[in-house]
Amino acid sequence: MGAPKPLVEFKLKWFDHSSLYTENQSEILSLALLSLGINAEPAREVFWVLLAGHKKGLSLSVKQIRDLIYEKRKKNGETDLESGLTVRNIQVWLSYFQQIGLVECLGDKYIFRGGKKPSQAFEQYTKPLIEKNTQYIIETFVRLEELYEIR
Repeated sequence: MGAPKPLVEFKLKWFDHSSLYTENQSEILSLALLSLGINAEPAREVFWVLLAGHKKGLSLSVKQIRDLIYEKRKKNGETDLESGLTVRNIQVWLSYFQQIGLVECLGDKYIFRGGKKPSQAFEQYTKPLIEKNTQYIIETFVRLEELYEIR
């Protein structure tokens, strides 16, 4: 038997609450994603576009997401406008956000799951996945104790 494939992969991080006191949107966005173990710049940009779209009540296609990231980079004077901006890379991050329950795809457009705010989507859909994962970890330790005859 080969190694089992994970149903969902989490790499959670916990930071001091004082880190929430910043008024810098970019810092809070980074902190939110770092808390989920995500530190890739393209992932931050995809999430930023989803936030901007949600604020305007929009669902966005991969092409729209890519174009908005490109325009943001251009506006900010970045030199490597295409770095990490392949359609495939954007799809990978959208797929991950779907896998952890934050985002859903309706047709070819992406929104936060259920049209909810990110915190609500996390609370309703992602948190239960984390709780199931925690329960699984407990069960693996119990099974380990049984196999090692730890009383």
